[in-house]
Amino acid sequence: MRHFPIFLDTCQQRVVVSGAGDCALAKLRLLIKTQAEIAVFAVEVGAGVAALAAAGRIVLHRRVLDVADLRGAVLAYAANDDAVLDAEAATLARAAGVLLNWVDDLEASQFITPAIVDRDPVIVAIGTEGAAPVLARQIKADLEQRLPESLGVLARIGQGFRRAALQLAPGRARRDFWARYYGGAGAAALAYGGEAGLKAELQVLLVAAAAHTPRPAHVDFIPTSAPDLLTLRAQRKLDAADVVVYDAGVAPEILELARREAQIIPVLHDKADLVALAQGGAQVVRLIAGDAPHPLEVAALRRASISHTALPGVPMPAPAKPTQISEVRRHG
Repeated sequence: MRHFPIFLDTCQQRVVVSGAGDCALAKLRLLIKTQAEIAVFAVEVGAGVAALAAAGRIVLHRRVLDVADLRGAVLAYAANDDAVLDAEAATLARAAGVLLNWVDDLEASQFITPAIVDRDPVIVAIGTEGAAPVLARQIKADLEQRLPESLGVLARIGQGFRRAALQLAPGRARRDFWARYYGGAGAAALAYGGEAGLKAELQVLLVAAAAHTPRPAHVDFIPTSAPDLLTLRAQRKLDAADVVVYDAGVAPEILELARREAQIIPVLHDKADLVALAQGGAQVVRLIAGDAPHPLEVAALRRASISHTALPGVPMPAPAKPTQISEVRRHG
């Protein structure tokens, strides 16, 4: 990962753009969604940028950029559609110590702007390290269709309820409460009763969560032949696990699916002490490199009366037979 993804606080911050043509306009359409003060510097100004200035969305300076204009800025864009002007803007930004994006010049840029799906306050950023912008836009289009517009309302109202949810015990109780809210209960309440119904549903969920007996300990055994063959159910189990125990042969990409807060523990010998790891009601996922759980691990869980489930795996697809390939070639 060359470019580390972060979300920069733009409240009461200043962003400088050098250029006011089509290239600059494309970036400005995204920047005006932020809370930053946006200062644009250019001698020649396109109609789109002029319209943003007339609407008070940006501050337009009809002159070339100067180093003094960059003082206090957090970001700068070189977007002149002109290599000479962009190079001059880049030199000034570096001299002022301001992070620079030279549009369409990855090597000269200190940061890149991702494709974004905006469901404010839910923001999904999609980056390809500058290698495939068209692919990033295709992923964005797919996510735009999948993520409903109401997602932002759910997140905004949920954010306002976070203080009330602090009465729940930290850890699993709170996670289960929010999982129910975002897992379908919130969307259903919003569709039926609007924002008022959504707020009422949060209160109902909170009362139920406060009275709920914590889930008993449980272990899920998940076979892992390949990352792209994990079932959706297996991925959900990984996302909800408190502890993830894995064999040496498990692919690192599968471990990336676990929550960051989860304990991730390698199996150092033939078997793991799952009984000890499940104490206190922990939800444990045991990632196995083979097809079946270790018999001694299963026996230990049974003796301790700890519930456990072996999820079915997806078999590796069989390779095409040579006769099939030759048949295609013969008729191709």
